[in-house]
Amino acid sequence: MPDENRSSQITFFGIILAVVVGLYLSSRYSYLLFHSLVEATSIAISFTFFIVTWNTRRYLTSGGLKILGIGYGCIAMIDLLHTLAYKGMGVFPGDGANLPTQFWIAARALQAILLCVAPLFVRRKADERIILAICLPVVAAAITLICIGIFPDCFIEGKGLTPFKVISEYLISAALLLAILLFAGHRSAFTTRVFALIVSSIICTIGSELAFTSYLSVYGPANMIGHFLKLAGFFLLYRAIIVTGFTEPFVHISQDLKQAEDGVTREREFSRSLLESMADGVVACDANGILSLFNRTAREWHSIDPMQLPQEEWAQHYDLFRADGVTPLPTEEIPLAMALRGVEVKDVGMAIVTKGHLPRFILTNGSMIVDSEGRKLGAVVVMRDITEFRRLEQELRQTNEELEQRVAARTAALEQTAIDLQEAQRIAHVGSWDLDLTSNVLSWSDEIYRIFEIDPEKFGASYEAFLDAIHPDDREMVNAAYTYSLKNKLPYAIDHRLLFADGRVKYVHEQCETFWENDQPVRSLGTVQDITEHTLAEQERRTNLTFYESLDLVNRAIQGNEYPEEMMSDVLDEVLTILDCDRAFLMYPCDPEADTWHVPMERTKPEYPGALNLGIEMPMDPEVAETLRILLAADGPVKFGPGTKYPLPAEVSERFGFKCFMAMAVHPKIGKPWQFGIHQCSFGREWTPEEERLFKEVGRRLADGLSSMLIYRDLRASEGRFSTLINQAADGFFVHDLEGRILDVNQRACDSLGYTREELLTMNVAEVDAEFVSHDHVKNFWSKLTLDHPVTLQGRHQRKDGSTFPVEIRLGLLLLEDRRVILGLARDITERNAAAEALQKLNEELEVRVKERTAEIENKSRQLLDSRQALMNLVTDLNDNAAQLAAANAKLQELDRLKSMFIASMSHELRTPLNSIIGFSSILAEEWLGPVTEEQKKNLLTVHRAGQHLLALVNDVIDVSKIEAGKLEVTVSDFDLAEVVDESTNLFTGEIRDKSLELQVDSLHLQMRTDRRRLTQCLINLLSNAVKYTDWGSVRLAARTVNRKNDDADSWLEITVTDTGMGIRDEDLPLLFNAFVRLPLPADKSIRGTGLGLYLTKKIVCETLRGEIGVESKFGKGSCFTLRIPVQLKNGNGNEQGNE
Repeated sequence: MPDENRSSQITFFGIILAVVVGLYLSSRYSYLLFHSLVEATSIAISFTFFIVTWNTRRYLTSGGLKILGIGYGCIAMIDLLHTLAYKGMGVFPGDGANLPTQFWIAARALQAILLCVAPLFVRRKADERIILAICLPVVAAAITLICIGIFPDCFIEGKGLTPFKVISEYLISAALLLAILLFAGHRSAFTTRVFALIVSSIICTIGSELAFTSYLSVYGPANMIGHFLKLAGFFLLYRAIIVTGFTEPFVHISQDLKQAEDGVTREREFSRSLLESMADGVVACDANGILSLFNRTAREWHSIDPMQLPQEEWAQHYDLFRADGVTPLPTEEIPLAMALRGVEVKDVGMAIVTKGHLPRFILTNGSMIVDSEGRKLGAVVVMRDITEFRRLEQELRQTNEELEQRVAARTAALEQTAIDLQEAQRIAHVGSWDLDLTSNVLSWSDEIYRIFEIDPEKFGASYEAFLDAIHPDDREMVNAAYTYSLKNKLPYAIDHRLLFADGRVKYVHEQCETFWENDQPVRSLGTVQDITEHTLAEQERRTNLTFYESLDLVNRAIQGNEYPEEMMSDVLDEVLTILDCDRAFLMYPCDPEADTWHVPMERTKPEYPGALNLGIEMPMDPEVAETLRILLAADGPVKFGPGTKYPLPAEVSERFGFKCFMAMAVHPKIGKPWQFGIHQCSFGREWTPEEERLFKEVGRRLADGLSSMLIYRDLRASEGRFSTLINQAADGFFVHDLEGRILDVNQRACDSLGYTREELLTMNVAEVDAEFVSHDHVKNFWSKLTLDHPVTLQGRHQRKDGSTFPVEIRLGLLLLEDRRVILGLARDITERNAAAEALQKLNEELEVRVKERTAEIENKSRQLLDSRQALMNLVTDLNDNAAQLAAANAKLQELDRLKSMFIASMSHELRTPLNSIIGFSSILAEEWLGPVTEEQKKNLLTVHRAGQHLLALVNDVIDVSKIEAGKLEVTVSDFDLAEVVDESTNLFTGEIRDKSLELQVDSLHLQMRTDRRRLTQCLINLLSNAVKYTDWGSVRLAARTVNRKNDDADSWLEITVTDTGMGIRDEDLPLLFNAFVRLPLPADKSIRGTGLGLYLTKKIVCETLRGEIGVESKFGKGSCFTLRIPVQLKNGNGNEQGNE
């Protein structure tokens, strides 16, 4: 036999060698013949694969073989076209090498895909119809693409293979390597020989593909080697498929039968061991009732081995009794006999009572045994010992009876507890719920149904239904809290709202905890408490707290300012903050019959600047008058705008840019009513009742504040008149205490003594009284004075130069702030005394001539008496005037403090008339009220410029006072630097044009965060000086970002203002930034100024914007001012205000 196999192998290899030699010789004779023979053989092998596979498709269990067999049939079709299109065959037009090469690539690509897919179906079934439905369209598509010229070129005459052809061959080779790995992964499905043949076939195919990447001619050696390798690959795969598909299956069947036989033996032995080891008894019989199985447990229970006995003797022989353990078991009731008759035995009880043993109670289950065709083979019964179970059952029954009694008692107690719990939940408004997460069933207590106001019969008890009962705005919050608690395994507590169909809202407090089993949530328990009353009470408390806190801020603003304008400004500022509106204002008068109206005070948010120039009188139009009538008719605030009773006044709202407003008439105790109002410019706002209530109370308190302000103005005017009267009085005015310390004097007292007022206020009356005796004497005299009885006396006063003069003094006692002081009115009686002396001399002369001229003397005497009476009347009048002055002096000390306040508020008082002057001069110059002549317009423009200059001076003085007091506010906002530069330079366009100067601006778009107004003020001051002091040339403003040491890059802004003006002398530079300092100008120059511009600029830059400023100048050539400030102004000043 080995010799026969060896002979067959020699013959086989001889044939192979002969075929190779023959093909080679044919290539030497005609390569076209060689190619046709190789391709024909490959096509024949492929079609053989297909025919064998197709005819055996019903018997093939390997889907991989079907895929290869059917797929190679499709490859054969493409290879046939490749053979017919080969260069020299002349079948297709063109007779070139590109067309057959394209067919080659298509066939090899399909072959690589099939070899990669086949291993995946080695142990799987594959439907041949699906394989054909996939392969045939693929082949058709490839042929179509090649024939219509869409398929890429693979060979170019004179150049050889295209890159597409070479790359495709490499990709196909890579796919074939993948196929080897896939076949290796299913190595156990093939014998060693078959696996070796498949791998060898694929390796030959790879070699063929690599050979076809380097030939230059379709008749070249590389092409021939490639065809030899292709033929070898097809032949080896043919051998593998034939062996695997036909010869090898029989070997597998034999092996499988042997393995199955061994398996049955093992299973039989396993089953026998299993039956013998079972704690249950198992008995079986054949179709004739002959016992065939009696396992170990059954033998032990019956204490005998099975015997070939008829069924009627089974009960007696095997000690079988009914379940009571006393009655012998009839044959027809024996479980095995019943099963053999076809009766299903299920939990049938019986007893085995062997001699000398207690009854053994058995529970049996069994059935008939039939084959696959339903023929009876026998019966089997399984017996289970339930003796112990019955004993336990009896004990359990007794125990259950006892437990039932306990449960009944406990149930009654629980029912009472449940009733108590429900009552407690009702009283506390607390309900409980239970959510079964496995079934999504939600259970509620009665109190929750009451809280949610839901009928239990209509409630879909689920978590989703629970969410539906929650306020829509709170559902996401509640669901998120519950989801978070599940995710993190934590309990949670949350407050949320319930929304009812009628619009009512309830507030509830919910708590929940989830219980877990095997790392899965199974149950959530929670409580819900109705906290509506508590929440509403807390909201009302907070509302009232906010209300009274807001009123406290308003009260502080009213009571914390001595100046009326600042009081109104501060109150409106608080209103802006409290009510979050865009504009707050006071209008006067709130009188529809008035001819004009104006706005004394207005405060706005930065993004909504003032609607009016403060103080400008506006004509009363019908729309405004109607609004005022509505306000006067109402007893509180009136809302105008969308959703309110009154629409917006169309013209007014358009002019002032607001979308809704609320206002009320304010009635001070003096004068006409005022209008107090707020605007909302950004959106149409609906004012809440709480805001309306707060606004009304603010208006009421503002009325009190306005009353105080108006009274204060009247008092201030009265003070001015009284001060004028005192200072213009002909008598000296002295106020001193009981120690003689001078407290106040008028100008007449200063003039008569030659001292200044400041000097007198540091002196004692003893220093000016030339006849002063002693302090004790005068104190004793002063202490006797009373409020109702002034005293008149004469004395002498001593001037600063030492000279004295006679005075008549009228002294009175005053109480100023519970303090006793002396008011003295001193009248110089030098002339009166001189007149008295002259009169005395005249009397002496008359006495000498009395005898001679008695009649004449008598007449003169009468005239003299009349003159003296008139003089005494004059003295009396003067004394009366002095008494009036003494009475008015009671207010002097209080008014002294008000004087200081008056001086400090002068700048504020100037702004109102200045704004009116500026506004009306502009209105007249622009001919709003009618045409004017050129001369009138010129004069009006002069007035306007002078007013602007004076207003700027007043503003500078105010800013200086604020800076010196440390109260200059900083309003931080975000803005573009380019906007500020444009805004500043545009102010000087006309003046620069008039002076024929060149303005150069080198700005940049830089996002700043600082005080925009103060930065603009600094740029305007610097540009104003540059333009004023430059007669020719240019003014240049440049801006850039710089990096300072220890700061971030580009964190500072540097602005330079350069001019070609007159420049500054070196010795004047140190004085440049001092207040009220103006440097000397040439004789031919006259430039107005206050000396405050650069002083203010330096203060703002250095102290407010936290930067620095410097100057470089050459006299006669110009100056360069440089300021540097941070791009982002950081907080650090208590006067800063954010504007986010």
